[in-house]
Amino acid sequence: MSEWDTGSISFSSQRLGSSRDLSSRDSLTVARREFRAFVRGFREGEFFLYREQLIRQYRRAEPWLQVDMRHLSSYSKQLHDLIRDAPNDYIPVFESSIKDTLKELIGEGLPASGEDADPDVASAVAASSDAAPDFQLSLVSDMAPTRIRSITAAHMNKLVVVPGIVVNASRTAPKATRVALRCRNCGSRIFAPVSPAFGGFSIPRRCNALRADAGDGDGAPGDQPCPLDPFVVVPDHSAYTDAQTLKLQEAPEDVPTGEMPRHVIVAAEQSLVDRVAPGARVRIVGVASIFTAKAPRASRGSSQAVRTPYVRAVGLLQEDDSGTRGAPAFSAEEEEELRAMAAEPGLYDRLWPSVAPAISGEYTNDIKKAVLCLLMGGSRKLLPDGTRLRGDINVLMLGDPSTAKSQFLKFVERVAPVGVYTSGKGSSAAGLTASVVRDQRGEFYLEGGAMVLGDGGVVCIDEFDKMREEDRVAIHEAMEQQTISVAKAGITTVLNSRTAVLAAANPVFGRYDDSMSAAENIDFMPTILSRFDLIFIVRDVRDAKRDEDIARHVMRIHINAAAAAADEEAGVGGGAAEEESDGEMGLHRMRRFIAFAKSRVAPRLSAEAMDRLREFYVQMRREQRALKTAAAASAVDAGNSHQRAAARAEGHEAASVVPITVRQLEALVRVSEAVAKSELATHATVDHADEAIRLFRQSTLAAAKSGVVSAEGGLPAHLQRKARDVEAAIQRALPLGSEPMALERLRKSIANPDTNVFRWVLSTMKRRDELVEVDEGRRVRRNK
Repeated sequence: MSEWDTGSISFSSQRLGSSRDLSSRDSLTVARREFRAFVRGFREGEFFLYREQLIRQYRRAEPWLQVDMRHLSSYSKQLHDLIRDAPNDYIPVFESSIKDTLKELIGEGLPASGEDADPDVASAVAASSDAAPDFQLSLVSDMAPTRIRSITAAHMNKLVVVPGIVVNASRTAPKATRVALRCRNCGSRIFAPVSPAFGGFSIPRRCNALRADAGDGDGAPGDQPCPLDPFVVVPDHSAYTDAQTLKLQEAPEDVPTGEMPRHVIVAAEQSLVDRVAPGARVRIVGVASIFTAKAPRASRGSSQAVRTPYVRAVGLLQEDDSGTRGAPAFSAEEEEELRAMAAEPGLYDRLWPSVAPAISGEYTNDIKKAVLCLLMGGSRKLLPDGTRLRGDINVLMLGDPSTAKSQFLKFVERVAPVGVYTSGKGSSAAGLTASVVRDQRGEFYLEGGAMVLGDGGVVCIDEFDKMREEDRVAIHEAMEQQTISVAKAGITTVLNSRTAVLAAANPVFGRYDDSMSAAENIDFMPTILSRFDLIFIVRDVRDAKRDEDIARHVMRIHINAAAAAADEEAGVGGGAAEEESDGEMGLHRMRRFIAFAKSRVAPRLSAEAMDRLREFYVQMRREQRALKTAAAASAVDAGNSHQRAAARAEGHEAASVVPITVRQLEALVRVSEAVAKSELATHATVDHADEAIRLFRQSTLAAAKSGVVSAEGGLPAHLQRKARDVEAAIQRALPLGSEPMALERLRKSIANPDTNVFRWVLSTMKRRDELVEVDEGRRVRRNK
């Protein structure tokens, strides 16, 4: 026998049919069988979890099945890894297995309808495999999240979990999943599958059917083929599904300082559309992919197509809808430690010095306590009629420059679970609330602003006085009702803005002047001031001891910071900013405690605390009525009309300068609950209510007595009389049509004028356009 006649080698496969080896070429077939076995046979206790869910969804006519990746991993680690590493290949196989399983169940006869079955749908179930619709696979995964800025080429075509904030959502639109094509020559019809998300479909250039010769119409082998490109799309016979595009942005706390937040496009289909609104915090389980975007018009023809990354969503989990950004995870040891710390006496007195420890000064103590209450927040309440009462606390700081107002804002942004910082000068109404934007296709979509992105946290607004009045009006609804209503470009919706507001503002004239009215010092409307629960007047008082203490504290901060930097360069120590000293709590530990308190405790007022707040409210209202009554009696006893008017004005000013309304009573309730929450107490006691009343007296009532919250916004009554005399003297000294007069000469022409009153009258007359400045403010001219 020659060497060419050697016998052939034969072999047989020794792989058993029940093997779960998915590494061979026919892994798709094996995986399909294993997926079908998983859906039918996975049990949790005594229940077939996914089989029952499949039947329930089928009866409800909701063709989607939610699968937990942990269950898939416990059933078969190989199946879990295949879905994770090659989702584009194996998710369609899984969805096909779901449909096969449903066909089998229908053929076997579905179990009797449960309580949640729709009778109309159940009656339409036929024992035929043709009744099984296409099912969508929706995944839930506990994989480590991948930040948007961390998505790289290594993640392409892999399963990822991406957290972020939905900043805009397009309208739901139909998208073809299978396109019907008809040959214009022979009339034959074929169907072309469409890739998911932003993928397209390809139209064959040739028709495989044979066109018969003219006349007989019977196609036979050998007849003339159809020409090139004969197919046209038949929309009426194509299959469609719902599709939506989301824009996911990094959460503010995940953005490194000094960098712009990044975003990624998310493509959602079928059951995942219309699940979230702009401002919602979500975790997207999806496949990192790319699609070909159109190049800019100027560079077309000279550059290659641009590849744009996106995430094809296969699962979507919205974080807790209570507005607290979801319940954070705490280990058993950490929870025990935090509860033990709360059990120690004097926790509240240990917490508030830890607020912005770099800021010192006796005047900041009450501000720190108010900021702590703002971070803790009160308890949200839902009334039987569906009305929601906000639990978030709004704080406003008004005062001189260089009093650490911005430092408080920066600290709150760092320590709050969700912190958004913005400056009033660079903020518009749309940037704070929401805007309607037109995309490249000409469609309008909604994009949330700072108040929407800060949902469940704190929005810090610096330079609040630099904002335009129309921009401040835009956040009225967000601060009280905690919603933002939008009705633009055919889009009518309501967005959540369940956020606390910490704002800082400077006086109009550089420094706060007690003798001037609120309108002269701070250009705010009473409508915006009434929405702040606590209002602090921060003054830069020139006191030798205070200046010495502040200077010593500032020098100590600089010395410690320089020593910490030197140790870090030498590789010694490090992290000095996080260390705890002098009974203060470190930044990280404080952040964790605040998150723990907000997620675990929702205090309610005790009966004794309720009585204490009620007594305070009734007492203050009684004092207002007494002031008005005394003013009315004084007006009756006055001799002439001028004296009666002055008496009435004085009484009205005294009553309105301390405005106590139901809104302030609700603020006291929120602050009491926040103090109780800082001690992890389930009920706010009398002590908590007393602390809330004290803070209210030191802040809002003190500001009211200085004229900031006065409904009239004017000078005290005795100064008002002087102001009227000074105004009359100015009108006599500057008749209409006269030449401009120097300010110093005008002041000397008035007999013994009060300097502060003279400035107030000048400013008021300028605002009313009665006086006009000339020569760069050195002279004034009478205008009307």
